[in-house]
Amino acid sequence: MATKRSDINTINFLESRQVLKNLNVIKAKERDLSADSQYLHKQPDISSEMRYILIDWLTDVSWEYKLSLESLHLAVSIIDRTLSRLLCPRLKLQLIGVTAIMIATKFEEVSPPRLEEFVNITDETYSGDQILRMEKVILNTLCFEISTPTANWYGARLASLTCSEEQTSSLLNYLLELALLDYRYLQYRSSVIACAAFCLANVMTGNTAWSSSLEHDTGLQHIFYKN
Repeated sequence: MATKRSDINTINFLESRQVLKNLNVIKAKERDLSADSQYLHKQPDISSEMRYILIDWLTDVSWEYKLSLESLHLAVSIIDRTLSRLLCPRLKLQLIGVTAIMIATKFEEVSPPRLEEFVNITDETYSGDQILRMEKVILNTLCFEISTPTANWYGARLASLTCSEEQTSSLLNYLLELALLDYRYLQYRSSVIACAAFCLANVMTGNTAWSSSLEHDTGLQHIFYKN
């Protein structure tokens, strides 16, 4: 099992400020590694409903194994980017999903679950060998470019930079998880989704949506106008 589910407030304040000041470089990576927002039109055997079911299941898995939020978000990114490039029969969709979460945990967790646990997650629908073979397929398909700025990655740093209250941070997490489920959100950059969710979480908890000091310190106002 992973050691813990990450807290959005544990991101270092100074690190967040420095990272967000280099936003142009980060956004370039985000753009280059984004999924095709229309990929399901090219997948004759997969629908948005199937994607929803898969990600909802992975969300349950992440809670059961106490995985970090970033593991879940990165796994969804891996799934969407893989399906943007490969045709997938519906019987292999769960295999791609469980393999994606396994890859993500290797990047994000101190003690990721063992291969046997991922086999058990699928009720032994897939063997360890099948998961490992799919891992090779995904890594090769993505040219080993796995890590990418997710909406959770941006959101965690925004919350840290503004010293957001726990209620606001929890609501931000919830909104970002909801966005993961809806295929239509792929038309927006992760940074845009994070900023929109951050503003909404602030408004819903009685705080200023987007402070002028945050805009000045980070230059994040550009996110709203340049997708």
